[in-house]
Amino acid sequence: MRPLKGENLMALKLTSLGELNAVGERNCLSIEHPKGAILLDFGIKVPFGQQNSADSGFLPDEFYPDMAKVTKLLKDGRLLAVLESHGHLDHAGGYDRLLSAGVCPLTLASTFTLEVIRQKILRGSGVNLKSATATEASVGPFSVTRFPALHSIPGSSGFFVEADGIGVLYTGDIKTGVLARGKSAEKYSFYTDSLKSFGGAVKYLILDCTNVYEEGYAGIEEDVAPEIEKILGENPKSRVFISLISSNVLRIKNIIRAASVWGRPVYVGGASIREILRIAQKRNGWKTLDRFSAEVLPQNAVVIVTGCQGENGSFLSSISSGTLKMNLRVRGEDALVISSDTIPMPEIEHSFSSMITALSGIFGKIYLPNATPAFKSMGARLIRRENLHVSGHGKLGDLREIMRALKPEVVIPYHGELERRRRMAEFVKNEFGAESIIMEQDRVFDLTL
Repeated sequence: MRPLKGENLMALKLTSLGELNAVGERNCLSIEHPKGAILLDFGIKVPFGQQNSADSGFLPDEFYPDMAKVTKLLKDGRLLAVLESHGHLDHAGGYDRLLSAGVCPLTLASTFTLEVIRQKILRGSGVNLKSATATEASVGPFSVTRFPALHSIPGSSGFFVEADGIGVLYTGDIKTGVLARGKSAEKYSFYTDSLKSFGGAVKYLILDCTNVYEEGYAGIEEDVAPEIEKILGENPKSRVFISLISSNVLRIKNIIRAASVWGRPVYVGGASIREILRIAQKRNGWKTLDRFSAEVLPQNAVVIVTGCQGENGSFLSSISSGTLKMNLRVRGEDALVISSDTIPMPEIEHSFSSMITALSGIFGKIYLPNATPAFKSMGARLIRRENLHVSGHGKLGDLREIMRALKPEVVIPYHGELERRRRMAEFVKNEFGAESIIMEQDRVFDLTL
């Protein structure tokens, strides 16, 4: 029975300390209880081309969550833990700044995510990262359960948090993999089954709404592998450069397998890919991929490179601007594959289009996913393909599966600008009768029993 109006309600306080009105930028939510607080992720605005501040070695303040509020929680001894969903920069990239205060709250995450934080973000600085990989933990007044979530980077997690009988589930970035068939079906059903274990206990669901405009399901990585293999077969005597999000370890693994079918050597170009592969190789015992020099790059080579978002200083951007620090001459018979959609931010789409326009005057063929921006070709043959990328974020079909599994009372749309979050609220109301909370920047919301 709900308390009568005027009764003293138990409540948790939910606040965004990051950026609400963007897809994937400075993800950080705080949940406060009278006896302490936890953070859900601690990400940054991805610094495309931005240099660190000269005086501190950090990015400018606007790239981080609200450090004034975070510092106060730390100084008051109230910040008990950070629950890290995965190792993408927009969710975990602020750890250098977080730990600079000299106080280290517990970080609860998967082993892979913790290694990304240590090696890629803290860069082996020796800072003591107090961490745990437990699937169940007591953190002050909070009972926390970490569960596996399917996304585009290994080790992704979601979290169920309970305090004073109030259950809050945070999906992080998530999809379901329900399209898997055959031997893959059992592997992917594990993720949906994990969600079902919380069914009926979730009062508030903080749900990824990135792809709420798209019907159907986000695909699985096994959908991309045959397309890559086919492209390699179409270019038997050409070097094929493949650019993707560096953290997509499973896709890199599938590219290596596709290359082996054709007996082709695989090389890596780009620091961020080498960093993430060192972590994956340490965890899984993979054979190290070779770096290359321009003089010894075979004509049948497959080269996995950075730059699929048009980032300044990336491998592809350096080729397009003529600033690559090696004497690599791209030939007209060489092919380029973009195995990623662009992040839906205007500055990124503009940078990507400018870079690819320049590259189209260098490569003979450029393969693109259908969703990447259009641009003017300067000579390359442009080939758009359906299965060059699968999103790590669930579409409406995935969201329905998640809602059926969890049966939440209230949905809190997250990971999208205001219109996306409003669309999610309409969707869950119309199809499931669920209420929603549309969060606002700098406003505290009460999560009541």
